[in-house]
Amino acid sequence: MSSALAFTVLTKIEEDREGDGGGGGGGDGGGEKKKKKKKKKKKKKKKKKKKKKKKKKKKKKKKKKGEEEEEVEEEEQEERRKNTKKHENKKQEEKAEERDKKENKEKLVKLGMMREDEEKKKREKGERRDGKRGKRGVGGG
Repeated sequence: MSSALAFTVLTKIEEDREGDGGGGGGGDGGGEKKKKKKKKKKKKKKKKKKKKKKKKKKKKKKKKKGEEEEEVEEEEQEERRKNTKKHENKKQEEKAEERDKKENKEKLVKLGMMREDEEKKKREKGERRDGKRGKRGVGGG
């Protein structure tokens, strides 16, 4: 084979490997370029809105004569007292829960600080975490 013919054959082989870049016709697609995959966009989750509780309408009791009026008023006052007590109890429980959370956090922080202090002391002494003494692996403890 002449050198010119060999050169054309080699260039033809290289073109086949590279492909034609995906444009137009021609080329047998020997080494076509890979298509880039599109990244999927993440959908944002919608926050659910809390539904407000509907207040129950109280039926007004018909007022009759003196004694009955007083009884009705007393019953209404008792209902109000019960409602306020329930509300106060809920508030107290929430406050207690918040206090407990704060105390737990503080305890954890203190424990962490104690551990750090102990580890510092051990490092100063030359103890390793596995309990063996000596800063390096060589020599006796």
